[in-house]
Amino acid sequence: MDNHTRYIISTRPKGQNSELKALLQKQGYTLLEMPLIEIHHSVLKPNDIEKLKNIQQYQWIVFTSPNGIRHFFKHYIETTGNKLLPESIKTAVVGTTTQKLLAEFGHEANNVNPGNTGRDLANFMLEKVRKNEKILFPEGNLARAEIAKILSAKAVCENIVIYENRMPQQIDSTLIQQIIDDNYEYIILTSPSGFINLKEVLNDKTDLNNLRLVSIGTSTSAEIEKHGLKPYVTANMSNAQGIAKVIEEMRHET
Repeated sequence: MDNHTRYIISTRPKGQNSELKALLQKQGYTLLEMPLIEIHHSVLKPNDIEKLKNIQQYQWIVFTSPNGIRHFFKHYIETTGNKLLPESIKTAVVGTTTQKLLAEFGHEANNVNPGNTGRDLANFMLEKVRKNEKILFPEGNLARAEIAKILSAKAVCENIVIYENRMPQQIDSTLIQQIIDDNYEYIILTSPSGFINLKEVLNDKTDLNNLRLVSIGTSTSAEIEKHGLKPYVTANMSNAQGIAKVIEEMRHET
């Protein structure tokens, strides 16, 4: 590869980099995709199927990611034959990307994260949620339930695992070598599991302390630091614009 080209390696799941690629290209970077997470539609447990069949028992549904919306409605349609939720259910989302996708499924979010993290949304919702209301969290198998932990002080929180995060069976060996050769600007990590998988891929192949990691969100950074490393920078907004923004800021600082 051309050593004069400035490469950024994204570990985001396949098919989630088109907007980011365009934004970074404007800054003079070439985005390379090395997915370290695959998203798979989950097999629901019997009690989770009952939750969908009796969805009207919940006063709130909280969506924390676009994947959560896509797989929730796929399960909901498969289970009930219906795409629309009961009008009595209110929805809350983390991020404008999640908000826009929810609208595509015919629902306007009642609450949108006013800050940059799930904790911001949880603290905001504490003022909106009534005592003992029931909240459903459609999420992945590796979700950390940070919002639910905060809201459980006031409401009844339940989850449903609607998709699974898995490590891909094959990782691009040329990109692994490119990291080992230090032929890149930054590596983008969007979840704690993405970092764990990167660590496994690079184990004993290079000094992890030298990795230039762009971490998305405090939970991802916390996972990195738990392993004795430090992210190069943490982006608070977990979308393409947030990633591109912190990279552009670093470019101006150097």
